[in-house]
Amino acid sequence: MLTIRNNSGVAQTGAVAISRLPHEVWNVSGSINVEGNGTCPGVDCGAGEPVSWALGTLEPGEVRQLGLSYLIVRDVADGSLIAQSASVQFDGGVATASSDVLVESAPLQLGLTPLPDPVRIGDMLDYRVSYGNTTGNDVTDGRLRARIPADTTLFWASNDGQQVGDWVEWLIEALPDGGSGSRQYIVQVDGAARLITADATLESDASEKTALAQAVSSVQKTVAVNISLEVGPDPVRPLGRVTQVLTVRNNSGVAQTGAVAISRLPHEVWNVNGSIRVEGNGTCPGVDCGAGEPVSWALGTLEPGEVRQLGLSYLIVRDVADGSLIAQSASVQFDGGVATASSDVLVESAPLQLGLTPLPDPVRIGDMLDYRVSYGNTTGNDVTDGRLRARIPADTTLFWASNDGQQVGDWVEWLIEALPDGGSGSRQYIVQVDGAARLITADATLESDASEKTALAQAVSSVQETVAVNISLEVGPDPVRPLGRVTQVLTVRNNSGVAQTGAVAISRLPHEVWNVNGSIRVEGNGTCPGVDCGAG
Repeated sequence: MLTIRNNSGVAQTGAVAISRLPHEVWNVSGSINVEGNGTCPGVDCGAGEPVSWALGTLEPGEVRQLGLSYLIVRDVADGSLIAQSASVQFDGGVATASSDVLVESAPLQLGLTPLPDPVRIGDMLDYRVSYGNTTGNDVTDGRLRARIPADTTLFWASNDGQQVGDWVEWLIEALPDGGSGSRQYIVQVDGAARLITADATLESDASEKTALAQAVSSVQKTVAVNISLEVGPDPVRPLGRVTQVLTVRNNSGVAQTGAVAISRLPHEVWNVNGSIRVEGNGTCPGVDCGAGEPVSWALGTLEPGEVRQLGLSYLIVRDVADGSLIAQSASVQFDGGVATASSDVLVESAPLQLGLTPLPDPVRIGDMLDYRVSYGNTTGNDVTDGRLRARIPADTTLFWASNDGQQVGDWVEWLIEALPDGGSGSRQYIVQVDGAARLITADATLESDASEKTALAQAVSSVQETVAVNISLEVGPDPVRPLGRVTQVLTVRNNSGVAQTGAVAISRLPHEVWNVNGSIRVEGNGTCPGVDCGAG
């Protein structure tokens, strides 16, 4: 709740209140509720965006109250603080306020996905209830409950689910730590309510943990245009690639105009070169697409019966908890209305960790390109038969490999014969850039036959024949501890013999930044889009 008060004895003009949504906001239909005619820069409000209220003139002593609410994403670390900030700008100055909210996580994970959405009266509405256990202990007394929404009738429930009043209930008597599963139930839509709301709970008395989930579906008597969302693979590993296929269909007998399809990238997207691939002329608000941002396709007019298929894919970050659910949502807006679709993807982690870092980036033809391969073991057991392989990219020649690495075809290989649980290490190799390809792609794998585990990593570097201005980035300490301070030093150099104009240096703050007063320090007159700098 924002409260704006004119404490002066004269009218204050040009008042605009602004509250920036935290990056932890869950970008899903029905998550963000704005009161009092607040607006966002785009069609929908999203994580990290400012919500603004044009208040105009405030009379002496006048008080205005404004409100907004939102759901936060699932993967916020226990004990994190979510920074909240607000300001009011007026012709006479600016006033600000801030507050932090503490996150206490529920290590039981729960997701609820309805299909189709929107739905028509008389249709079957299919709910998928996905769950996971990240408590650190096995759960043997779980009780899963899912609501039968108002204006619907239960048609069927999987796994011998029983109707108890307005709920479907299942006993979950064997859910090991890191385990996951799903249940399904189908209802028939009877009434003409505009929205159908369902929720679910997963409880364990022994662990004193509860997980909650909610889903809202819209009801339309006729759906001129609909959208479906296919997502895979499911489950997916950390650092794995998720692919979305959006299908937009005009079901009506007349042309539908002004169609725009939108899919919001999850916050678990890995913001690295080559991670996000968009097909079909989709665009993002900035130069590059990033985690939490909407990807939009301007479709224009859809002829009767016309079908359009759109696609995008992305890599997810390493540190998503095993058993987590990544929410996916898409919509199509057209002059006659809006249709939405959603889906969840389950994360099953590969306990072998792997990273691949190229330096420098960009690189020039003839330069040496230095790869650092970092690895770790979180399998719960020692690894004594590890095999680490890193690709020698096309248009490059191997120059050197550390630790007696051997070239085998297009790969450099190392045996990792002593990697204890919790242990880590790194290897290094250097290649010379021979060809004029615009992008150099390398990948690496770490395999253990005994533990049946594999980790994957990829890195993409750009090639420039001439670099008038370059930038280098030094970061330390490496490694860093949780709650430790990371320092970046950016060095920008004009290598040419003439002045280079219009230079702007940009460094994107990671999503792991702790949004707390005094956490972020910027030198050299650096600025952020909002009043304060924040994660992402």
